[in-house]
Amino acid sequence: MIDPRSLTAAERVAVEMIHDHDLYANASGYFGRRPHRITRALAAGLIGNGLVRLDTIGAKGSKLTLTGAGVMTYNVMLERRQQQARRA
Repeated sequence: MIDPRSLTAAERVAVEMIHDHDLYANASGYFGRRPHRITRALAAGLIGNGLVRLDTIGAKGSKLTLTGAGVMTYNVMLERRQQQARRA
C-alpha cells in the first residue's frame, strides 16, 4: 500500500476513477472516455507505483484495474474522507 498523501491530486482522482469505472484503452492515447478518462502517462506512473495493472484478457481490449495495493490505498482514501466528514 502507498500512503495516499504521497500521491498527487491527479493520481488520487485516477485511482478513484479506475475503481469506479471501466477504463479501456483507446486510439486517442487515453484510458476511458470523457469525463472519466486518464492519460497513458498517468496510467504508466500508477503502474510503476504498483497501484494499477493492465488487464489484457477482455474482448474490449486493455483495461486498467487496481492491484491489491491499489485497493488498499483506495480504502484508506475513503476512510480518511469519511473521518473528515464526521468531524465537520
